[in-house]
Amino acid sequence: MAMVGGVLTGYLMFRHDWNSIHRIDVSKDLGTHRPPVDPNAMNILLIGSDSRAGKNKKFGAEVTGQRSDTIMVVHISPGDHRAVVLSIPRDSMVPILSCAPEAGTQGQTAQPGSLEQINATFAFGGPGCLWKTIEQTTGIHINNFIALTFTGFEHVIDDLGGVRVCLPV
Repeated sequence: MAMVGGVLTGYLMFRHDWNSIHRIDVSKDLGTHRPPVDPNAMNILLIGSDSRAGKNKKFGAEVTGQRSDTIMVVHISPGDHRAVVLSIPRDSMVPILSCAPEAGTQGQTAQPGSLEQINATFAFGGPGCLWKTIEQTTGIHINNFIALTFTGFEHVIDDLGGVRVCLPV
């Protein structure tokens, strides 16, 4: 009885956490012309959003929209027992691709021959547009994405037990 009760409690806690994750359908942006999948690895797009929506208002309610302050591709290779992180500077210039509106964004129309900063891609087209742009620009197949806001980052740090910062001066 105790084992069944423990397993059931664990499962219910997992389902509660799993169901609390906000999901965004980005399939309209990705299309069918994508880089090939690496069957031996997983690539996750990590987006740090500076959105002030919801609980993030405490970090500056007067700021509207969202930009991607941090953009990283995390390459997880279980066979090699390692992970590699590629950081993409937020002011990198990328082609302006066509992207459908999603997650409260206006979307954007392709402008062949024109460039924009990659964090503008996220601001105008949302995570799916950023995902599509990174795949088309780098040739890296992305399997999934995670977007963290200020509050989400705060929760991750708290769950880790804090982060010690030691500055010499």
